[in-house]
Amino acid sequence: MAVVGENPDINAIQESIASYLGIQLKDQAKQVRVDKLRQGFEAKLKGGENKFLIILDDVWKPVDLEDIGLSLLPNHGVNFKVLLTSQNKDVCTEMGVKADSVLNVGLLTEANVEAQSFFLQLWEPYDDVDHELHKIGEEIVKKCCGLPIAIKTMACTLRSKNKDTWKSALSCLQHHDISTVVPTVFQTSYDNIQDEVTGDTFLLCGLFLEDFDIPTEDLLKEARYQLNVCIERLMHTNLLIESDVVGCVKLHDLRASLAWRTPASPAWPSLASPAGDSPAGLARRSLAWHSLAMEEELSLDSLPQVVQPPLDFPMAQPPLYSGRVAQPPPAAAIHHH
Repeated sequence: MAVVGENPDINAIQESIASYLGIQLKDQAKQVRVDKLRQGFEAKLKGGENKFLIILDDVWKPVDLEDIGLSLLPNHGVNFKVLLTSQNKDVCTEMGVKADSVLNVGLLTEANVEAQSFFLQLWEPYDDVDHELHKIGEEIVKKCCGLPIAIKTMACTLRSKNKDTWKSALSCLQHHDISTVVPTVFQTSYDNIQDEVTGDTFLLCGLFLEDFDIPTEDLLKEARYQLNVCIERLMHTNLLIESDVVGCVKLHDLRASLAWRTPASPAWPSLASPAGDSPAGLARRSLAWHSLAMEEELSLDSLPQVVQPPLDFPMAQPPLYSGRVAQPPPAAAIHHH
């Protein structure tokens, strides 16, 4: 499986597939990389004994399957099926998927007992739990508009919380419709984090690009045990999710938007760009994050690259971590006024 995302990085997709095939691509020319992937698929076939299911997740725009060593043309000799997940049906059809092969994943209806059952399964209430709490839970499920991700997050967040917290969560949801319910659910989950360090851990994860496999072992080397506790809490509340990569967690794109816009505590540099901030201010924040990484002795071999904001453009965004090796900030950032 490879996560494509809003801005697909073909090299990253190729590397993800190559890791499953057990081959290394390194810094080779595009066609060489494509040929190696195709050879890797053919080698795994073992003369037709094996077949492949390739999952391309979160596809926002068409991807050329030739670029990852695949093709929809049957005469290429590779037996495989491709499963796409996308919010846009047109993306699937543009990639050659037949109309009758596109499956719409619907919402759980309010009246559907499956939605209530899903909530109860995740909430895990005691047998003698307050009846009123059950009624509040039913209303919360209705306000989640049948969205499984919203139902799961609310169930995980409210587990073991008191009745006032449940009432507060329901009150927040009652003022939003389906178009804004998911951000509200994640905001409620974040607001219910009970200690500052766990919240800061979530915001730190927000520096990484969405669906990036965050290396938890290198995230905060000197606070490993405390970090593991925070990671467990964030997964318990569904703010972080499991990764297929061992030792990593993921930040869903909707959760990432919450981490990005939420102000950090005074002890940490802010992730959000204050209104009207100058390029020099952006550069100072970039330097601050680089200093933080050095102070925490993060492994630069596995730490993603800090993307520096263009100093000449006032609309530049604060730095994000991407999937490459960290580099020091440019000298121009230090002397810019």
